[in-house]
Amino acid sequence: MARVLGERRHRLRVVCDGEVHVGDRVKISLDESVIVRGALLAYLLPLAGLLLGAVGGQFAGGEAGAFAGGAAGFILAWALARLLASHYFADLQPTARLQ
Repeated sequence: MARVLGERRHRLRVVCDGEVHVGDRVKISLDESVIVRGALLAYLLPLAGLLLGAVGGQFAGGEAGAFAGGAAGFILAWALARLLASHYFADLQPTARLQ
């Protein structure tokens, strides 16, 4: 992670099964289903909104309608994705286990 984000320190709050002290080594993990659901929320839902909005806008008002419908569909789907992510926020949390 440091290679991608640089050498800055990041704080990450995780749920841990046991008692952890400063200096303990822990393994941080995410369930695979959580990663898939997060990817669907972050990528597929806004893309589907964009496409459905563009198709609907095309029927309603031609090329300009497709552009406006796509933009509106994307924004609405993005807002829905944020709402759903905040609703399922507890499931998207990493867990830690003592090593």
